[in-house]
This record gives sequence, structure tokens and C-alpha cells, in this order.
Amino acid sequence: MSFYRWVVRHPVAVSMLTLAAMVFGLVGYAQLPLDLMPDLGYPTLTVRTTLPGAAPEEVEDQVSRPVEEALSTVEGLAGIESRSRAGASDVVLEFAWGTPMSAASQDVRERLQTTGLPDGAARPLILRYDPSLEPILRIAVAPAKGEATDLVALREVAERTLKRQLEAVAGVAAVSVRGGLERRVRVEPREDWLAARGVRLEELSATLGAENVNVAGGIVREGEHEVLVRTLNELRDLDEVRDLEIRRADGSLVRVGDVAEVTRGTADREVVARLDGAEAVELEVYKEGDARIVDVARAVKALVREASETPSSGFRLVVLDDQARFIEESLDGLYRDAFLGGLLAVLVTFVFLRDWKATAIISTAIPVCLIVTFAAMYVGDISLNLMSLGGLALGVSMVID
Repeated sequence: MSFYRWVVRHPVAVSMLTLAAMVFGLVGYAQLPLDLMPDLGYPTLTVRTTLPGAAPEEVEDQVSRPVEEALSTVEGLAGIESRSRAGASDVVLEFAWGTPMSAASQDVRERLQTTGLPDGAARPLILRYDPSLEPILRIAVAPAKGEATDLVALREVAERTLKRQLEAVAGVAAVSVRGGLERRVRVEPREDWLAARGVRLEELSATLGAENVNVAGGIVREGEHEVLVRTLNELRDLDEVRDLEIRRADGSLVRVGDVAEVTRGTADREVVARLDGAEAVELEVYKEGDARIVDVARAVKALVREASETPSSGFRLVVLDDQARFIEESLDGLYRDAFLGGLLAVLVTFVFLRDWKATAIISTAIPVCLIVTFAAMYVGDISLNLMSLGGLALGVSMVID
């Protein structure tokens, strides 16, 4: 019995097999990942080494050049370049496509262990660029219209409220806050005050580092109960900082407020974010590795709209960059082109065949074949899918026959 004769004589089995294949395809389409960039690993490594307090010339001579010489003979290396700046060195290694990067990383790590670096240089870090680790959303937090700009308040709202809300969204891995101003307590030593009271700067720094901590003291068991023991010594206001006592070499005590000025200020700024020319705070949203960009972005933007529409919030949220927007526009264009292409295919088929029945059969086969392909695209192993479908078809045919 030929295959075509079996198909004609078993319409129910063929229909069940077709429906099963379509179900697999629809499930695969629903679970198909959508990313802006493909899963592509760039064959590059960056060796980053910090040398605090060194000028670019010293960084180049003492760090960049020794690292370049040690790594210049790594297998598969296609190019090497270095960037030396104040206090840091970046040596970028470019490998040929197809180079196993795991083995290359191990080779680089082994060579760095025998490279002589100056005293004070930190341990080199080996970094790899991954486009999938870029933020999927960038959101600006700005004062509401008519409100005064308070960068300290905006920063606190972004860190204590918005960041926690966004990180609770399914699929969001982390949210970083950039820009604005952070509250800090400034302790500015006076040289004349230190000299007058015989206190060294190292003693002041050691006192501040040792006192402003909360330390765990273990567990106390009493019967069936356990009690955590903690030493709470975190400083909470400026007076507590001023009243800290520095122990000099002779054993006498000197207050911090007697050798330094303690004021409330802000941290040094490294990033300035702007929205429409005015300063703002920026939120960067990162997704989990297996999360779909479109679904995560839609959930985050829904939360952003809800927070922006709250009249008493005192701030507004504006989406600056959205990777899902490009994906959605591409999908809309794909759906439109697929519909127009299918419609034109049906019209051309009818023009040549001049038979509505044959045209209907061919028109049904086009979307069925398209849907079935999503199953293989999702699972990634076509042979496994064919075996599963073949087993299902055999079972259905045995039940029906």
C-alpha cells in the first residue's frame, strides 16, 4: 500500500496527526524566545587591571605592556590592543571566529598568574562582552510638571520605591539606578586640628571604619529557642559621628569632632542623566536569562504607566529606550507581510487552477505547514520532534484502526 493510498483511506488518522502537529506548533510558537540580538558570543576578552593612584603613563609602562607581552602568544589570538587611563588598564584580546572561548579564557588566566605586576595592582579581571546582558529598558525619573527638581529625593524614590517594585516584576533580574545625588556624611579632617591634638590621619580613618558597623555575635540557645546576638553600632546622625573617640598612641581619647568637620553632603557624581535638558535619575532594567523581552517589557511599562498616573507621586516616568519596541514593530511587519504573501499565493493559485476546491486545500496547507515549523524551532532538535510526532501518529492510527 502506497503512502498516498494510506492517507486517502485513513482521513481520521491523518486529521488527528495534523491537529497534533498544529498543537505542537502552537505551543512552540507561544514559548518561542524573542530577543533583539541573537545568541552570539563575540570572540573577545578584556583583561581589566586597576592600579589606584597611578597616572596613565605609569599604567601603560607597569601594567598594560607586561600584560600584552604575556598574552601576545595565546592560541587563536587575532589582535590585541590596550587602553591605559588613570588608575586602570584594559587589554582587549580579539580571537578568530570559532575559537573555543572557554579554553582561551583558561589560557589567559594561567598566563596572568605568572605575569609580574607592580605592588598595589589589583588582581586582573577577565571580562567577556555579551549583548544579551544589555538593559532592555531605560527609564527616566523626573519631577512632575510644576514640581521643583530635588535630585536627592528623586534618587531615594528610585532606590527605595521604584527599584523594589520593578525587581518584583516576573522576568526582571535586576534594576540599576544612575544619576541624581546620594546622601553622604562628609568627614573632612583639619590638618591644624590633627597636629594640635597629636592624631594621625590613619587613626581617624581606622576609627571610622571600625565603629560604623553592625556585627553578628552568634546564637544563644535556651531550650528549644534560638536567639540571634547582634552588636548594633551603625551611626545614625552627625552627633554620633562627632562623638566617636579616637585612641592615640599614649592611650588618651580624642573626639572626631575635635579633629574634623562633620557635615551632611552628597557623594561624588560619576553619571549625570538628563531628560529634556533637565537633570533626572535613570533606571536600567535587566531581564533574566530565559525571560522573553516583549513580555517583561510590557509588564514593566504597565507598572510605569500606573506609577506615572498616580497624582500624589510627585514624579513622572519616561521610557527612554525600549528593546521590545523594535521587536514588536518587526513582528507587526512580519505578520502583515505573511498575510499579504499568503493572500497573493491563494489568488495566484486560483488564477492558474480555476478550481475553488483545489485552491481551498492548498490554502489550508500553507498555514498548517507554517505552524508546524514553530515546534522544531522551539525545541531545536528536529529529529526529536519527528520521532515524537511519529510515535503520536502511530499510536493514533493503532487506536483508530
